[in-house]
Amino acid sequence: MKFDLDLSDQVNRMTQKIDFIGVSINGAIQSALTQTTRWLAKQSTREIAQTLGVKQAPLKRRFKVYRKHGGAKLWIGLTPISVHHFGQPVQNAAGVRVGRQQYQGAFAATTKSGTEKMVWLRTGRKRTPEQVRKGMLPEQITRVSQRIDNVTHAELLRWEQRTERQFSVFFEAALNRKLGV
Repeated sequence: MKFDLDLSDQVNRMTQKIDFIGVSINGAIQSALTQTTRWLAKQSTREIAQTLGVKQAPLKRRFKVYRKHGGAKLWIGLTPISVHHFGQPVQNAAGVRVGRQQYQGAFAATTKSGTEKMVWLRTGRKRTPEQVRKGMLPEQITRVSQRIDNVTHAELLRWEQRTERQFSVFFEAALNRKLGV
């Protein structure tokens, strides 16, 4: 007795399901990476702003999320931040005070748009705050700023383990969405 078993249709269907699951897993990974990177940017902005004692607005534009094939990238701008973000500049005889910090020899001038009062330091002999208001910045005047790279680096190191846990949460949710579970 001869018994021929033809399961090619079932094998083809199983192969298609496996291929679909592979594509779904890759899509879930990409989605979870993008969500995790955006989440990290948002959480880092909050923590760094709180640590520095500034609003989040000047820090938000320093975090950029880029999607790329097979992953996501978080770019962080670490250039120093202007001290006027740390509080209201107050001109006094010695210079300018912002929050608890005193800047000797500095002066406060309203920007060209008239919306913000920024802190400047004279590095040359000319003493002309009017040039700052008119939008002209001679070499003798520099904007007073504070470094943020050390605070940013420390905060991101603190977020490493939480980021891994958050990726797992986002991946599981994305996979459930892709597979319709």
